[in-house]
Amino acid sequence: MKKIYGGKLIQPLMAAAVFLILSVMYFLPQLQGKVLQQGDLIQAKAMMQEAVVWQEKTDRIMLWTNSMFGGMPTFQMSAPQKNNLTVWLSEASKLFIERPIGYFFAAMLCCYITLLCLGVGHWPSMLGAVAFGLTTNQISLYEAGHVTKFMTIVWSSFVVGGILLVFQKKYIVGGLLFTIGIGVSLLFNHIQMTYYLGMFLILYYIIALVVAIKKKEMRDFIKASAILLAGLVIGLGSYASKMWTTIEFSSDTMRGGPVLEQPIDPNSSSSVQGLDWEYAMRWSNGFKDLLSTFIPRAAGGSGSETLSDNAAVVKDLRSKGVDPSFGMPLYHGSLPFTAGPQYFGASVLFLLVFGLFYMRPSIRWWLVAAIFLSLLLSMGKHFAILNKPLFDLLPLYNKFRTPNSILSVTALLVPIGAAMGLGGFLKGHQKSFVRPIWIALGIVGGLCLLIALLGPSLMSFAGPNDAQLGQQGWNIDALIADRKSALTGDAWRSFIWVLLCAAVIYVYHQGKIKQWLLLSGLGLFIIADLWAVGRRYIATDDFYPKRTLEDAYKLRPVDEQILQDPALYYRVHDLTADPFNSSMASYHHRTVGGYNPAKFQRYQDMIDRYISKGNQNVLNMLNTKYFIINESENKPAVRPNPGAMGNAWFVENINMVNTSREELEALDTTDLRMNAYVHKEFADEVTGFDPVKGGEITLTSYTPDELVFRSSASSDQLAVFSDIWYGPNKGWKAYVDGKEAPHIRANYILRAMKIPSGQHEIRFKFDPQSYRVGEIISLIFSSLIMIGLLYGLYRWLSTPPPMLPVHAVETVKTKRSINPKKRNK
Repeated sequence: MKKIYGGKLIQPLMAAAVFLILSVMYFLPQLQGKVLQQGDLIQAKAMMQEAVVWQEKTDRIMLWTNSMFGGMPTFQMSAPQKNNLTVWLSEASKLFIERPIGYFFAAMLCCYITLLCLGVGHWPSMLGAVAFGLTTNQISLYEAGHVTKFMTIVWSSFVVGGILLVFQKKYIVGGLLFTIGIGVSLLFNHIQMTYYLGMFLILYYIIALVVAIKKKEMRDFIKASAILLAGLVIGLGSYASKMWTTIEFSSDTMRGGPVLEQPIDPNSSSSVQGLDWEYAMRWSNGFKDLLSTFIPRAAGGSGSETLSDNAAVVKDLRSKGVDPSFGMPLYHGSLPFTAGPQYFGASVLFLLVFGLFYMRPSIRWWLVAAIFLSLLLSMGKHFAILNKPLFDLLPLYNKFRTPNSILSVTALLVPIGAAMGLGGFLKGHQKSFVRPIWIALGIVGGLCLLIALLGPSLMSFAGPNDAQLGQQGWNIDALIADRKSALTGDAWRSFIWVLLCAAVIYVYHQGKIKQWLLLSGLGLFIIADLWAVGRRYIATDDFYPKRTLEDAYKLRPVDEQILQDPALYYRVHDLTADPFNSSMASYHHRTVGGYNPAKFQRYQDMIDRYISKGNQNVLNMLNTKYFIINESENKPAVRPNPGAMGNAWFVENINMVNTSREELEALDTTDLRMNAYVHKEFADEVTGFDPVKGGEITLTSYTPDELVFRSSASSDQLAVFSDIWYGPNKGWKAYVDGKEAPHIRANYILRAMKIPSGQHEIRFKFDPQSYRVGEIISLIFSSLIMIGLLYGLYRWLSTPPPMLPVHAVETVKTKRSINPKKRNK
């Protein structure tokens, strides 16, 4: 039986302790019971509230909610992957600690493990991990509440490390790392980040193919490809319950194909496959935003920057009697607004450029190409010559928005590349020192110096909202003066960090300091650089007691008034905020509006054509029983709607239509209590049926995924329900007295079905087979991942360690190879 070498855990445990200390120090208020006010998470909690409440009541997972947009699946919101065992890997990587401490610890730990597996060495791996965990991109993502994107990027480090190792013929560790990375990163269901990463990994795959052809190693290349394919299949299999339902759902959303033969608006999502170009490219970086990757406030930073008392705009506000204690709108980049820059760290970028000379050529050129390409792709509509063809031609690419978010992947590649390069330098693999250090200084330091000296004269400092600010009495000249000062100040700041990094490497190269001093110095520079910038966007004062955030969901008098209604189920239209970009009303009510970027395309067509224009006919059809309006400034009032048509009704006339456009336009002024419009695709269900309206149908039981009605009629009827159609065969099933019965779509978005005469119980239940079967598949493949992980850990722990730690051997080599003067003596 193999011996287990527990001593191999000493350095990783030490690294984990450092990561935990840094995370606790940065987010100490969490331990005091305080939380951040994260906009997207506040919205997400509101949109999930109905499903969460009913899951607690019924002890079953709610796969449907009626809280937003008339009703939609919860696949992308609250539906858990209960059979996906990789969730335990995610929890373990956080030490089962809640966010943010747990998340940032996991970020550093995963990056460290990846770099360690790549053979970078313990200390450079720690530096790279800290650089990744504290990068301002991570801070901004978390501050905005983009936690699924955050954790997808965290586990993507395993994917990157895995593919690099497999093509270095380290098949077992590379294959395991790749498979685990695919499985756990997909757990967080941020496909956009996985897609972007996949684009760059395909680029590396092509480079590896070229290298294999040149070296005549195609057999090894095929073997590596087979391992990666197997890992991809297993990783995707663990994600099956979410993947299957997502694919099924997405075809009916704004990211799927258009429904209308002739669109309402040629610039809307109803006219294109995927998203509309302008809508998708709204968050496109400009040139100034790219400068922010190494000069934090090159574009002003954010729309709420803290300035000193000596700032021009602060003095101007004080002179007008305004207390300038709030954040200043310094941002002047190309985005509509931003919570902060995607700053990678001038010190880290310098190490990356310097380290490129100490990497394998295939990895070096891949990193250069991937990073450069990501910068261009992040510019979206501002570099349309590249992005428009990709948007039109690349599969799935037009289903994603906010192209600037691609730099979240770059924020992973940069510190990984910097750590790999530093590790190569310390191993003594360099042929020359002077050329790399001067090139790195010239590129990174030279750009910082150029912008510090000439930046104010090279660019405009006008912000996207300056006209509006001017109308509100702001002194725009003072604001621009502060923007210029922020640019030059941060440019000098970045230049100094670059000089300090270059100086400590130079001194080490001359044999004046030992390796531990070099690494300690670089570590302190990186932490100080990133920590200070990150604190601009998440500071101790930004944390609030939990009860303060709960106030966001506090019942207003208008909410209390509506909730006194004893009816089981009706809808509310809150017009006191943007009804289609806020889910706050959905916390307490089932609403006509809401916030979700994956709305049904049919419902979006209704918003564009009718709901946004206040069409009462359509709102009545959706059983909109109450409106919340602003009666006076900041004083909401309830307006009951006596025209609401209820949960279901019988109709007199069935009107067949030939096109979706005809079906949509028929709803404008027709009496929908008497008329139903049915597309010809459902002709077989209603042909020859001429109902005579009579009797009644009422809702007797409600849960979001199961509705029970009682009908009573002297003749067969066609009932129209005010619930959203999702089908066919995508989960909603109808039953009459316990026997399954067909139901159809009517009025473009609603459900309808033939009800036989007499008294009957009609039941609608949402039970998608894609989810149930997917859960079984997820259990099987995630179990394979867990077994593979246990096997890999056993192999690692049972392999004898070297006589000396790897980094100690590297130190000896380094001293002998990079200090020729001392060697000659």
